Amino acid sequence: MATYTSRKTSASTTYEWNNSANWTLSGGGTGIPGSATAGNADDVTVLANSRGPANYDFNVSQAWYVGSLTVTAFSATNPQPVTKAATLAINANTLHVANAITLSSANSFITLAGGTLTGSSIANSGQISGYGTLSGSISGSGTILASGGTLDLTSAVISTSTSFQIAGGAALKFESSVATDVTVTFNTTSGTLILAAPGSFSGTISGLQVDTDPTAGPQGTGVIDLSGVGTITSASIVGGSTLHVVTASGTYDLATTGSFTGDYVNWQSDGSGGTQLWVADTVCFAAGTRIATTRGPVAVEALTTADSVITADGTAEPITWIGVRALDLTAHPRPEFAAPVLIRANAFAQNQPSRDLRVSPDHCLFVDGKLIPAKLLINDMSIVQERETAAVTYYHVELDRHAILLAEDLPAESYLDTGNRAFFSNAGLALVLHPEFHVNAGLACWETDACAPLAISQAAVQPIWDELADRAVGLGFEPPGIATTEDPDLHVIAAGRCFRPVAAQDGRYVFVLPPGVLGVRLASRATAPADVTPWIDDRRQLGVAVSRIVLRTGSDFNEMPVDHPALGRGWHAVETHGRSMWRWTDGAAALPIGSGDSAVTLEVHVGATATYRLDRAGAEANALAA
Repeated sequence: MATYTSRKTSASTTYEWNNSANWTLSGGGTGIPGSATAGNADDVTVLANSRGPANYDFNVSQAWYVGSLTVTAFSATNPQPVTKAATLAINANTLHVANAITLSSANSFITLAGGTLTGSSIANSGQISGYGTLSGSISGSGTILASGGTLDLTSAVISTSTSFQIAGGAALKFESSVATDVTVTFNTTSGTLILAAPGSFSGTISGLQVDTDPTAGPQGTGVIDLSGVGTITSASIVGGSTLHVVTASGTYDLATTGSFTGDYVNWQSDGSGGTQLWVADTVCFAAGTRIATTRGPVAVEALTTADSVITADGTAEPITWIGVRALDLTAHPRPEFAAPVLIRANAFAQNQPSRDLRVSPDHCLFVDGKLIPAKLLINDMSIVQERETAAVTYYHVELDRHAILLAEDLPAESYLDTGNRAFFSNAGLALVLHPEFHVNAGLACWETDACAPLAISQAAVQPIWDELADRAVGLGFEPPGIATTEDPDLHVIAAGRCFRPVAAQDGRYVFVLPPGVLGVRLASRATAPADVTPWIDDRRQLGVAVSRIVLRTGSDFNEMPVDHPALGRGWHAVETHGRSMWRWTDGAAALPIGSGDSAVTLEVHVGATATYRLDRAGAEANALAA
C-alpha cells in the first residue's frame, strides 16, 4: 500500500491524474496512484495548500482502482484567513475506490462529467455534483447536486443529513431505497427526480412547483419519473401534499413539502416503460385532449376548421365547427350535471384511452356498436366524476355528419346538434347561463342523424358497466364499497322541531303535530338512483314516493291528493300507473298545512322508498333533512 498526495508543480490550476509529476509518493518519489487492476490499495489525497487550489482531472483511458480517496481543502487563519478548495473532476471512465471516499470540508469537491465513482462508503462534508454514476453508502452534511445531465445513485440512501438537489434541466436517479429523513430538492422550475424503486422511496420531495399550463406536458415545474412501473391508472393529491399514485404494479405515496390543495397530478409515459408525473393547477380536458387528425394527434383547443379528423372507421372528415364553453362550476346550481367525467388511461382496453380523458357527463362513447353517455359508466374506480372541479372548458367538434372520433385513442362521438348549440359561447346564439349536458333520447335526430344507436336502458348499459368495473379491479382499483340503507328515516320538520312518527306500519306513517305549528316539511333521506346504480339514468334526489296524505283534526277528516297544485317545493312530478298515483319527494318536501289552535294528526302513505346512499349527495340531503 502506498500513499499519494497531490502537489502543485506549475502555475497551472488543473492537473491530470495520469501524470506522475502531479503526485508525491509518501517516503519520496513520484508516480501515478492506483492501477488498472482490481485490488489496488493505494491511498490517494487531493490536497489544496497555501499555494492555491488543487484541481485534478481524472481522464484515464480505462477503469482505475485505488484503495481510498480523500479530497481536502486548505484553510488558515494566520496571518489572514484563507481557504483553498480541492476538486477532483471525474470526466471519463470509472474510478473504483475499494474503501472510503471522504470529502473532508465544505470546500472539498468532486465533479462528475459522465464518469463513474464507486466506493464502499462516501463521507461527504463537501459537494459532489454533475452527471454520471455514484455508488456507495452516503453520509455527512454535504451536498449531492445533479447538474448537466443525469446523476445516477446506485446504492441505498440510509439516514443522512446530506442535501440532495436537482439543478435546472438535470435529473437525479435513485436506484435503490431512500430513508425517511432524506429530502430531495428541485432548485429551479425544471428537472427530474427518477425513482427506479418507487416503493422503497420514503424521503420527502421539496421545491415542486405547480404547472399552470399543462397543455403540452410539464412546464415550469419539476417532474417525478417512476421508472418501470408501467402506466399509471390514477393519481391524486392527498392531504394537500402527498402524491398518491396507483399503477398496475403497485400503489405509491410520495411525500412533498408543498401545499397543493385544489391542484392535480398529471402524467405521461416516459417512453421507457415508466411514467412521468407532475403537479398542475388544471385538469386537462380541452387543454391537452388529443384528437386523431390527418396531421397526427392534435390537442382539441388547437384544432381549426382547416383540419380533418380521422374517424374510427379510418376515413378523413373535415371539421365544420368547434364549440367551446368555459364553465365556473362553483357558480353552477347543479354542478353534477356539468362536472367532467374522468376516464382513466386503459379503462376500456390497453391504451383506450391512451391517457386520461375528460368529457362532459353526457358525452357519448362508442362501445359495442352503441353510443353510451359517459355518466352511465361511472364506477368510482377507472371512471369517476370529478365533482370537486372548480372550472372546466369543454370543446365539441362538429363534422358534416355525426361520426366517431378518436379522443386519446378512445372512440367518442362528434357533435350532434340536439338543440343545445346555445350551450357554447361561440355559437352566435343567446347563451344558456348554466348548461346541463343532458342526452334527450326522445329527439328525432337520434333516429335520423346519429351514427349509431343511443343506449341508455339498464338492459343495454349494465352488462358493459359490469365489464368495465371488473376490468378496473384487474387494473388494481379497489371497489368503492358504497354504504347504503333501506331506511328512509321519514320524519316531519316544523317550527324548528323534529317530529318522529308515532306509528309506522306497511307504509303508513302517523305524526301528531301540536297546535300552532306552521312551516311543515316532510323530511327523509334522499339519494339519486344514479349514485347507487350508475347505469340507471335518473339523477333526481328521491326521498319517498307518497301515494296519500290525510289530515285529521278532532273529528274532521281531510285528504290532500298528491297532484294538489299546492304541493310544489320539494316534490317531483306526479307519476301514474293504471289507476295508481304517487309523487316522489326530494327529501325535504313542503306541506302547505298548519295545526291552528288544535293538534293535527298527519298520515303519510308511502308507496315506495329507495336504496339510500349514506355519503355523497345522499349525505348532504340527510343533513338538510335532519
